[in-house]
Amino acid sequence: MKNRRLILLTLLILLNSTVRAQNTAHYKKILTAVNAKLTQAVIKKDINTLLAGYDANAVCMPEYHNTLFGKEDIRKYYSKWLDSATVSRFQKEIHEIKQVKNFLLTSGTFNEEFTKTGRAPFVYKGKYIQVWKIGKGEELSLISEIWGAVDNIDRASLPLSQFIVPDTANFPRPAVTPALIAVTARNKHLASLIVKRDGASMADFYARDAIYMPYYMPMLTGFNTIKDYYVKHEDPKVSIDKVSINASGITDLGAYVLVNGYYDVNWRAGEANGTVTGKSINIWKREPGGRLLLYRQMVCHD
Repeated sequence: MKNRRLILLTLLILLNSTVRAQNTAHYKKILTAVNAKLTQAVIKKDINTLLAGYDANAVCMPEYHNTLFGKEDIRKYYSKWLDSATVSRFQKEIHEIKQVKNFLLTSGTFNEEFTKTGRAPFVYKGKYIQVWKIGKGEELSLISEIWGAVDNIDRASLPLSQFIVPDTANFPRPAVTPALIAVTARNKHLASLIVKRDGASMADFYARDAIYMPYYMPMLTGFNTIKDYYVKHEDPKVSIDKVSINASGITDLGAYVLVNGYYDVNWRAGEANGTVTGKSINIWKREPGGRLLLYRQMVCHD
């Protein structure tokens, strides 16, 4: 009897794995076509086709720019961006697709070559996280995205990159739910570790199979890689006076919690000091017992 149960359990696991692999391949085919359509729209400066891929309440987080809330803000951004630059090549490579209920959590890399008016061509190499909603007839709409470079780049290289202090007082405020309370507590604890410069403990916020995408670096895969990064990144020579980590949007999917976030950090290094602001997409995974660990995360500066 025990052997029979073991065989049935093994078959069930294999069946679920096969179904997941088939779904991933299916949606990768769809997303590849969608990405090709949207990148061509950027090259052709076809705003209407580009905007058709976004949900009405989409959130967009460009590098070196404030967060965009809603389709109209995204339209204004791209209209100005494409008025000031011409894209000659734009390619996206999908690294991962994960279906969670009626959402697709995706990540990847991109290679974009453009020319700003009056400047030499620039090659923008970066990585991204996108969250898509699966609608009727498997129509996909982009509800949240973030992107940034895989290496340190000059702000002036990008169109519309003048720093403007974000007006966080007017950011959306998610409804108070158990998920928001749990995420807020985790963010508060993480902020305290940043102030303490305790990189090793910061890494404990990540799942063993996590992927983290810091600013100015390629994606970091796996707990040990992320821990090595934090131990080096939390330089004790740089003092952190204050850290604030907040959420502008949250979607509780049971096993996963999707969070649109924003942060500010007050730092000091010798005689120098300043404030860094930025935004993030944080995908938390619920462990057995309910503890939240970061499963996928990307941050970039305003």
